[in-house]
Amino acid sequence: MNDPILGDAPKIPQLPPKERPLGIIACPKCRMENEVEAVGVGETNCQFCRAPISFRIFPRLTKAPPKKLQPHPAEGGDATCQFYPELKAEVICDECGCFMSGKASVNWDGKTFCLPCLHNLREQKADTNYRASLKIWDNRALGLLAMLPLTLFTGPIALFVLLRFRKEPVGWVPRGRFRWWLALIFSIIVLSGWTALVIVWVAMLTRELS
Repeated sequence: MNDPILGDAPKIPQLPPKERPLGIIACPKCRMENEVEAVGVGETNCQFCRAPISFRIFPRLTKAPPKKLQPHPAEGGDATCQFYPELKAEVICDECGCFMSGKASVNWDGKTFCLPCLHNLREQKADTNYRASLKIWDNRALGLLAMLPLTLFTGPIALFVLLRFRKEPVGWVPRGRFRWWLALIFSIIVLSGWTALVIVWVAMLTRELS
């Protein structure tokens, strides 16, 4: 650009666009935002107050969202979707092998399923990898044992629940079996206490009758 006073203005160099940081964390000391570009667990210093910061970036933040297949109308000679005959078949169910369009497919744990197969895996086969809900039996047993006035009845039920479902997963998040052992010991103590009370009551009643 020519300027009658300044002459030719120097060209401003174009800097390459800065890569997007993996995350932004707030300093626990000064509360200023810091950009983090590492993966996994790491340590850094605040860019403003130099306070040490420990952080962890989960892989989910660095992965692009899965692409959803867009359905395409079927043309002459194309294989059609089993559930939407007007759409072109683009994927195959990994469980039953039926042809499906992107509209009828479901991606779960890296596999592609049709809705009937996913329902069958969840409800009929009760596959632990495809459960929609999970019952935490050790928490239920502790809840039964917390009903102190009714433990004569709830204690045996809690013990049965613990032994019957001892091989079931203890939750979505991996954790130890401390609660299970705590509920088991508590249920045994409760049943032993009630058994002792019943024996003493029967002995007293027999003594009174004799």
